[in-house]
Amino acid sequence: MALQPTLNFIAMCGLPGSGKSTFIDQHGLKPYVISFDEIRLELKTPVLTTSGKMGVVQSPKFLEIAMARIEDRCKFGELIVVDATHTTSDLLITYQEMCSKYGYSFYLTHLSQPNSNLILASSS
Repeated sequence: MALQPTLNFIAMCGLPGSGKSTFIDQHGLKPYVISFDEIRLELKTPVLTTSGKMGVVQSPKFLEIAMARIEDRCKFGELIVVDATHTTSDLLITYQEMCSKYGYSFYLTHLSQPNSNLILASSS
């Protein structure tokens, strides 16, 4: 009897600077990440906003592309780690439905405290 691989879907949750990307790097998860920030940058380059800061205007196709990438990984039975703020539950519910459809276990990793290493690094 062949062992079936465990299908895991990990959604990172937390405000910018809370340590999501650092957690991913420290746990060797980078090869499995679908990063919403990176998809935004693929679709639109940063622009100078009226407040004088650099920002990315979200493309209308952004969410469609992100969800298609996630579903493709589900179809192939790959480990999925989604790096995004997830400030509302809408996408989390969609992920859980996708996990049920493809037989994945769903894990939510919520980071609520800023990573002190990031704060120290940005102050130097």
